[in-house]
Amino acid sequence: MSYPVTLVVLCGLVFSSCHPFVLEPGRSVVLPEDQAPFTQSLCSRPGPPPFDGTWTPSQEDVAALEANLGKLRRLRADQCCFLGVKVEDPNSYGRQYLGLVIDGRRMVYIIGIFGSSKPFNALRDYCDGGDGLFGVLYDPKTERFSDLAFNGFA
Repeated sequence: MSYPVTLVVLCGLVFSSCHPFVLEPGRSVVLPEDQAPFTQSLCSRPGPPPFDGTWTPSQEDVAALEANLGKLRRLRADQCCFLGVKVEDPNSYGRQYLGLVIDGRRMVYIIGIFGSSKPFNALRDYCDGGDGLFGVLYDPKTERFSDLAFNGFA
């Protein structure tokens, strides 16, 4: 079967879903719940919204989140510092996951650290860093990402 050249080119240029996201394993860690308070006073970007409590995402929760991680590439930062910027390749970032209860809903706050192949088991607050450091919320029920924010520069 032959496809018109314009359709193939259009698919390649416009639709990112034509190239599925493939996750590299071992680039994430679930942070202990006692790290949650540190997210409220991050140096270079807004942290998550105020939260009512914490929870620990299970391996199944993490697997479901990571199965949806390709969707993060569609989201543009709508908060501080690099408005409109996207996470082009989630595999380029080590990821820390922290379970937060926000307005009675279980959410996962994700911290991305560019170039980190094995993220730290404790939250590290980096000042500056630009688009090499981000935070984003993930809702396991809706399988959607929101509140993407990148660090600023001094």
